[in-house]
Amino acid sequence: YYEMPRLVALARAGLEEVGVEEPSRHVVVVHEKIRALLLVKRTPFTTEEMTRVREHTGAFGWTIEHDPVRPVPTAAYENLLSAADPASIFKDAEIALHPVRDDSPFFFQMTRWKSVKLDALRKFGGVGFLEPLAIPVAQIALLSALVISLVLSAVLIAIPLVIKKGRAVPRERRSTWLVYFLCLGLAFIIVEVVLMQRFALFLGHPTYSVTAVLFGILSFSGLGAAWSDRRGGTTADVAKPVLYWLPIAIIALTFVVPTVLQQLIGLPHAARLLIAVLLIAPVAFLMGIPFPLGIRAIAATGGKHVPWAWAANGCASVVGSVCAVLGAMIWDFSTMLLIAGAIYVLALIVISKMRIALSA
Repeated sequence: YYEMPRLVALARAGLEEVGVEEPSRHVVVVHEKIRALLLVKRTPFTTEEMTRVREHTGAFGWTIEHDPVRPVPTAAYENLLSAADPASIFKDAEIALHPVRDDSPFFFQMTRWKSVKLDALRKFGGVGFLEPLAIPVAQIALLSALVISLVLSAVLIAIPLVIKKGRAVPRERRSTWLVYFLCLGLAFIIVEVVLMQRFALFLGHPTYSVTAVLFGILSFSGLGAAWSDRRGGTTADVAKPVLYWLPIAIIALTFVVPTVLQQLIGLPHAARLLIAVLLIAPVAFLMGIPFPLGIRAIAATGGKHVPWAWAANGCASVVGSVCAVLGAMIWDFSTMLLIAGAIYVLALIVISKMRIALSA
């Protein structure tokens, strides 16, 4: 019964998307103590069907909370199904009721962000076996992980700045390299996490998605790094094509690829694996270019920032993995892809302006 209000909202959204004008007539809700049952039809429930439902539920002592043939206007489910503007109900509700989609599939996170209290876990252990639904365990864990990773990253990045009286990391361009490699770490891991989620339904299981995405990203980003390592000229010359094509590739992943996956989901599994890797390849190739480009640029100016740059990139990857999930819960995975694209643009603009000469 914890899940039923949101499930009813989801049923309404699904019915409306297939053209149903009166969702209330297509839904039955039955309660039995702590359990609940939702029945949904594409066509309205008939009087005869509801007579059978009443006979069955009456025999077991169950309660019909929403009857499409005999609706009660003041009932909560009737209001949720028939209100002209359900968004106002979602806004005023104490728990999250808005329908969830594949782009932000966190159905069980029913605590609204404004209601999350970090001390809620102190009460954990006294409510009952449905407690994980009543307490935002995942949200609190993610926020805690974000704070811990931010603090540890800040400490680890700061340590080289204070040892040897600051000489371990030269002051020249220090802030520029910090911003650049932090951006690369954040953007790379966000894209990786989003792609793992995006291909899970297409490939049939998260394990296949993780395998295909890691294979595609690591293989083709390696090829992109090899291509970058063989380019001469200035940092601006190498970064310029990536500055244009990488945002385009990420926008395509955001708006075009989901439609392609929907059309091809009926293909054999081997074909879907191949298609997934091929769709990942262009953006992975382009994402493989900025990091070695930055390392080459540092090497061309003395190379003393290289260890620090690696550390900043690694810390950003840890923080970014948490941010990817948190962002998807607050907004959605598509928004996080666009944010990653914007971060890449910022990083590439930074290195383009330095115009450091590189040998081929």
